[in-house]
Amino acid sequence: QNERDKLRVAARRQREIKEQRQIRHHDQQLRDYNLLAFRYS
Repeated sequence: QNERDKLRVAARRQREIKEQRQIRHHDQQLRDYNLLAFRYS
């Protein structure tokens, strides 16, 4: 039982880390796009 809880917590933490990394990557893409749009407008 304890092992299963540890696995579930670890899986949830991995998923949260992955989501945060994707959000950060998306923010970076938006910033790059805004810089390009600003430079060439």
